[in-house]
Amino acid sequence: MSEDKDKEIEREIVKVTADDIEDYTDDSGSWDIHGEIYHFVKDILVPADGEGHDVIIQRESDKKFFRFCWCLTRSETYRFYDDFTEVFEKVETVTIKTYV
Repeated sequence: MSEDKDKEIEREIVKVTADDIEDYTDDSGSWDIHGEIYHFVKDILVPADGEGHDVIIQRESDKKFFRFCWCLTRSETYRFYDDFTEVFEKVETVTIKTYV
């Protein structure tokens, strides 16, 4: 394995709090966080103690993608994880064999 594959990708982390985002469960719009505009891209349901979400957003100024997480626990408590972590778009090509 090459050394490049062993290195962790350096990712930008933006520290935020639930108070910085008016409604972090809103999957229809944009947020102004610390003077930067972030647009909703995708909500991915993830296994959690209740209902977990990885939300993908895109920063308007430089088009970088970030992920933040929140969940609704079984005890009906909302939990927000306090950062936006940079993620990278990955394109996968799938070949489907068919017979006619």
